[in-house]
Amino acid sequence: MAESASSGPLEVTESDQEFVRTAAVSLGVWLTLTLLAVVILLVAGDSITSFFL
Repeated sequence: MAESASSGPLEVTESDQEFVRTAAVSLGVWLTLTLLAVVILLVAGDSITSFFL
């Protein structure tokens, strides 16, 4: 019998690696922006609040 050309369920293809890399970079950017926003609010929250009120 000839072997099939399809990849098995545990084989990692190049497109899978690219997808995982893109997801990891996106998550890193999202976490960085979230932490930056939290730090800005902790440091300058009072002055920002008084600016809008």
